[in-house]
Amino acid sequence: MANKETLFSAPARKDKISQTNEVARAIIGAEDDARQAKTERLRAARLKQEAKDAAAEAAEPAKPAKPVVKKIRRIKV
Repeated sequence: MANKETLFSAPARKDKISQTNEVARAIIGAEDDARQAKTERLRAARLKQEAKDAAAEAAEPAKPAKPVVKKIRRIKV
């Protein structure tokens, strides 16, 4: 006869909970590893691009600065 104790036994629930917990932790761990790899890849690409830009700036001659022209606002009376 099925009753509350036999249907909802604690060991069966704990096994299912621990299995779900292990799977969830594995998924989270895989996502974390993928995120770390992507971050490292993007950081390396950014540093490479910054070094390339700095080298290009150093090779270019400096442009002369344009003089600042102040605009005068005239009021008609």
